[in-house]
Amino acid sequence: MRAATSWEYFVSAMVGIPIGLLLFWTLKLWMVPIPIEFYTRGAEPEIVTAGDQVLVQWTAVRTDECRSVVYRTLIGPDGRLVLFEPQYIAAKPLGPEIGEYMFNIPNFGVPGPMHYRVKTEFFCNWVQEIFGGSVLPLSDIEFKYTTAKGRS
Repeated sequence: MRAATSWEYFVSAMVGIPIGLLLFWTLKLWMVPIPIEFYTRGAEPEIVTAGDQVLVQWTAVRTDECRSVVYRTLIGPDGRLVLFEPQYIAAKPLGPEIGEYMFNIPNFGVPGPMHYRVKTEFFCNWVQEIFGGSVLPLSDIEFKYTTAKGRS
């Protein structure tokens, strides 16, 4: 086995360094932070029954203009999942944002705690469009599901 010549070291460096820089730049674009600086939300009513309409309101401060996809799930007291259709949102301008989402409560048949779960995926550049964006999982909102119309 022969030793590598200085020319071979030079060629490998000329190939390896640009590839390494390209990979580093791609990783940096993929790891862009979530474009939300501040986020609060709430829902009403807190005690629900089948057929009730729930209003979820939120406020946020955006730090970057990014597209997003919002995934919503309702977890019933019996463990059944209700998946809402994903909501595709175009890039919104920087600054404060106020929004709301309404949905109807399905019939679960079993009283108990019910959870509303939201996960948002942000796409801020072309690398995130290809490999997937930054994901912001929000804390669950808990409701008390009752089967009777008379709430306690």
